[in-house]
Amino acid sequence: MASNVAINAVIQTSLGCSPDVAAVVGARARLRQHAARATIVWQGDKVAEAYLLIDGEAHELVVAANGQEMLLQVFRPGDLFGEFGLVAEAEAEAAIVAARPSVSAGFAARDFVVLMESHACIGIAISRAMIARAALMARRMVAVSILSATGRVCAELARRGRAAPGGVLRPVPVWSELARDVQSTRETVSRTVADLKRRGIVRQDGDGLVIVAPRMLDDLVV
Repeated sequence: MASNVAINAVIQTSLGCSPDVAAVVGARARLRQHAARATIVWQGDKVAEAYLLIDGEAHELVVAANGQEMLLQVFRPGDLFGEFGLVAEAEAEAAIVAARPSVSAGFAARDFVVLMESHACIGIAISRAMIARAALMARRMVAVSILSATGRVCAELARRGRAAPGGVLRPVPVWSELARDVQSTRETVSRTVADLKRRGIVRQDGDGLVIVAPRMLDDLVV
């Protein structure tokens, strides 16, 4: 488990608050450890908590009746999630699952609302998190509506390439996970990447996938 100093540092960075406020927030937190693939929040459950990821990685997933999963968002240390819990007895519209061993800080809704009322930085952080989530959902809805499956794969590779140092995706993405991210199939992702390699737009370099020609990759986002 992370130390109180480390936890408060994550809180301070995430909320953009002073060390003193971070200590107050940290004192209200209920820390939990989660094994890889453990469910932090169950889809459909009545919850009255908000969460801050302290360590690890968590995925927000919607599970359809046929068992198919749709990835909505990836949470990393410092990310807030479960803001639906700020409405008492709200129903979780998606599951939150630990992608690897993780630590979260849970806050009872009533405690977090009091913190928001007492410290403007917390209310601003929640607002920013919700705006960012809405923007992400809008981008994904547009992509699914107007882009082909191949175009969505290229768009996601291009996006990751812009965010990666030197345009190198390391480690090489897992095709099944990439397919889930873009609402496609593993076969489509594998076939698309193979074609991109053949055309010299990407190449594999050890444990990394190099985006060699980002402009050509952008041109395939159709």
